[in-house]
Amino acid sequence: EETVDGGAHWRASDLTAGLESVCFASPSLGWAASGAAVYRTTDGGRRWTQVEREPNDATNAGWLATVTCQGESAWVLSTGGGGGGSEAYLVTRTLDRGVHWGTVLAQPLSSSSTLPAIDSYAGSFAPISGTAAEFLGWCPGCGYGEWSFVRTADGGRTFIHAAIEGLTGASLGQITFADATHGWIATNAAGGSLLATSDGGRTWHRGYPSSARWPATDVAFVTASLGFGLGVVGDGRTLLRTTAGGLAWQAIAQVPADPFSFDRDPVIAFSDPVHGWVATTQGLYASVDGGLTWRRVPGAPLGGVAFSDNLHGCAGSFDTPAAMTTDGGRSWAPANATRGLVACAASLLDPSWTAPVQSFDPGNLLTIGAIVGPAHAWAYGLLDANRVGLETTTDGGSSWTAFRWPGWPDPSSSDALRAISFVSPTDGWAFTLFGRIFATHDGGTTWLELRPH
Repeated sequence: EETVDGGAHWRASDLTAGLESVCFASPSLGWAASGAAVYRTTDGGRRWTQVEREPNDATNAGWLATVTCQGESAWVLSTGGGGGGSEAYLVTRTLDRGVHWGTVLAQPLSSSSTLPAIDSYAGSFAPISGTAAEFLGWCPGCGYGEWSFVRTADGGRTFIHAAIEGLTGASLGQITFADATHGWIATNAAGGSLLATSDGGRTWHRGYPSSARWPATDVAFVTASLGFGLGVVGDGRTLLRTTAGGLAWQAIAQVPADPFSFDRDPVIAFSDPVHGWVATTQGLYASVDGGLTWRRVPGAPLGGVAFSDNLHGCAGSFDTPAAMTTDGGRSWAPANATRGLVACAASLLDPSWTAPVQSFDPGNLLTIGAIVGPAHAWAYGLLDANRVGLETTTDGGSSWTAFRWPGWPDPSSSDALRAISFVSPTDGWAFTLFGRIFATHDGGTTWLELRPH
């Protein structure tokens, strides 16, 4: 149906085919799409003409289509079901009001394609100009789920593909552009926000509720007031520093490479205000000036990182052999445990942690996230089948005390604990999947959410 008086009255269009999406580039030029066909109107919706076929037919059922438009161009994303961690999709486009069409992006499930792809799954997309468009992609099998974008400036002849850092585990919604340079993406990261771009989608930053720097990947505290955070929304390499116990953050440097794509492995560690380590896709890097500059650590395995002091550390992951160092990373030796980074980090101070007295399965249930002293550590994860929270030991792992996580303000939230950092038996921080930070100053009995300043 259409309206010409702001919605006060409506009249039926002559287009009766089942549709999933409609877009108007002007009061007269419009597009409608279904999984089977694309239609065009040049008289404001009075008459419609089929201008392109889509994959839905007698043998290919279930395809859905979304159309967006800008000027004389229209872009149609058709999705056709998924399997094995990916979905089938294709993108067709016209740059001349529907006279000529071409398929520019595709991912079939049952055959190969020479066309570029968006990602494992296709997300929202938007035209930027008559020849430019940007597509969001999602890889659910990458860590907690990673986002990327594919951008073209020449009508789909060439594409640029890049990751959107700092959004691990987040959900992205609609993408839209007001002009060729300014655009926004809705996201639930850090409790709900908008990503903004002022360069046509090449880079993204947090635009709402504030543009304040706020960690998006991991945190590591060294005192009750001093801490470091890795990654911001749109840039996973940014290193942040707080001197206010996590209430406010300042960007101080860029790490040399993207953070390591991890499961539960911590990717940043600081043992004091100047000595720090960060796990990246190119290996382990170390800093001796509070994160301002970084150098590569040779011999360290790829994966997460944990250091108990300036000399004793561990690197690796659940999937790669972990290695230990007792000289600050100058030399590495295989860990004397078989449970990856968690057991390696636990055994730094007391080898008995590799076989604790109580039932303790760090690979599946709990992750040791903070080593406070020679016999004191904190772990987080599943306490049992129905409880998520933290456990602490003060005797090297022989006994544990559980603290059930108090729960989220929104009971339906899919947010989850992702990292913890403790600097004393009482002062600690919990970092969540969506980038929220909670602090405790009574040993985990109560928690207060920190809000960006």
